[in-house]
Amino acid sequence: MSETIKHMQILMVEDSAEDAALLLAELKRKGYVTEHRRVESKADFLAALQSGSWDAVIADYVLPQFSGPEALQLLREQGPDLPFLMVSGVRGEEEAVAMMKAGANDYLMKGNLSRLVPALERELESAQARRQHKRAVGAMQYLAAIVESSEDAIYGKNLNGVIVSWNPAAERLFGYSAEEIIGQSVLQLFPKHRRDEMLDILGGVRRGETMGIQETERRHKSGEIIPVSVTVSPIKSESGAIIGASSIARDISQQKQTEFEKQELIERLYANGERFRTADDEYYEPEMPRREPPADDLPRFAGVAFPKLKDSQFAGLCSEGWNVFESQASARAYASQWVAKQPAEEYQIYNARRQLVNTVVCAQHLQGAGKVQRHKPWWKFWE
Repeated sequence: MSETIKHMQILMVEDSAEDAALLLAELKRKGYVTEHRRVESKADFLAALQSGSWDAVIADYVLPQFSGPEALQLLREQGPDLPFLMVSGVRGEEEAVAMMKAGANDYLMKGNLSRLVPALERELESAQARRQHKRAVGAMQYLAAIVESSEDAIYGKNLNGVIVSWNPAAERLFGYSAEEIIGQSVLQLFPKHRRDEMLDILGGVRRGETMGIQETERRHKSGEIIPVSVTVSPIKSESGAIIGASSIARDISQQKQTEFEKQELIERLYANGERFRTADDEYYEPEMPRREPPADDLPRFAGVAFPKLKDSQFAGLCSEGWNVFESQASARAYASQWVAKQPAEEYQIYNARRQLVNTVVCAQHLQGAGKVQRHKPWWKFWE
């Protein structure tokens, strides 16, 4: 079986072509196919750093126009994290120690190249590990910035339910500062009637399950119950072991209030619609004799009724604030203009329940007589 071909790109700071050939021969003997460039001056060295993608730098200690120490200094100033090996014919522990302190990864003698490949392989692995660590740290810092700036409450807990991390949004939502809550049980965030839910969540986390978005409730520091949507995901170690869970919570108080108001509106519309239908049946069906409505009901029939609006939504039929029109034509025109101004969703509700929402109670108030004359049932007026 043939051995795997290994490639390496080497930048050489060497004035001797013969010495460079010896280095390349040693690399070839160890199974490496190399791409290299040999430079002898500062300008050529800097140009090579900018134009090439190198795995390592190998430098002689002394050159006529340049030197290994200068090359090392320039490399570290330029920033690339490349292994730098000094391979020199100059013997001396002082030189070797000085180069290692300056940042060289190893110091070899030209007369003994047996350590060249092991030293390169070792330093290449170390450089790769440093780059991976740097990327990981950068990614962690980026994720930390996302968590810190998130508008959603994000907090972590271990498998015992102890809170270990807490972002600023969690402080705003629950009222606890990070100093107050970290190290405390997550049970503090659960209302009494929701504490069984915590046991279910921790059980699912231990099984590696992710709890998708769920609407539930949590407890504020003040004791207030907060409606929230929550997502819980297991946290795993590098080995894959589950070590805790992260929770993302979002306040849905406004959403719940809107839903409540909408439901209340629908119930009021139905209730008022039935009330007006009953009153109309009682007083104005053609087969029934026309009679005077009771005094307390008269305001409801003294013209054309349109409910007041609140936050661009129909607030329900009521006896206060009705608009009185002198003719059916003016009532129709008013209603048409109102419908045209409504958003599509509200118009659909309006149209679907026109017998309740599209209500036009049209009548002419007979001056002086205190009576109401109807031309047809109000719930058919809009047909």
